[in-house]
Amino acid sequence: MPSIDALGQYDANAPAHDAYRDVASFYASRLSSGDAFLVDTAQDMVQRIGLRLGPGLKIERLRIFGHGGPGVVQLGRLMHARVDPTGQVTVPGVSNSRVTSDLNRLIMLGPEGDILNGQFLRGLRDRFARGGWCELHCCNVAARQKGKDLLKALARLWNVNVAGSEDLQYPGRGLEGTRYVARPNGTVSRAH
Repeated sequence: MPSIDALGQYDANAPAHDAYRDVASFYASRLSSGDAFLVDTAQDMVQRIGLRLGPGLKIERLRIFGHGGPGVVQLGRLMHARVDPTGQVTVPGVSNSRVTSDLNRLIMLGPEGDILNGQFLRGLRDRFARGGWCELHCCNVAARQKGKDLLKALARLWNVNVAGSEDLQYPGRGLEGTRYVARPNGTVSRAH
């Protein structure tokens, strides 16, 4: 059963607080493995995973890399929206086309508590192996209550454990800092 790395599009002009060191060499090494690919949107990620797995294989471990904030996973480069250090998303000069193109690049909870792009992400629910799990390698994704709520929502959606950290992340080192694991039953605990 494969381990898959979904690599969010790295923005070389990202603010220093995202602190990705040697991201280009990490991405290059992972892409050469055959079990990693670049993704731009949630739909793109789900489609690429489906193509990689084919009809019979299941995911043992899914690692999603990208920029992040409390309760936010950013897969692609945002063209108009901004995610501040608190996880708040703003779109200057709001228009429907600006909002749609950028929001498709985010995994987060919407105002009603539903998962943004959940209609696409739901497609991974039956693709995980028994005992499979997901790791969100995005800075600060598990910080604050909104971070833990996102982990819980994804764990319920996919019926697997979902892990993330409330600290800065550096590609290739595993989850760093204070880590949390959410389980499909809705519990969240600090990982050791």
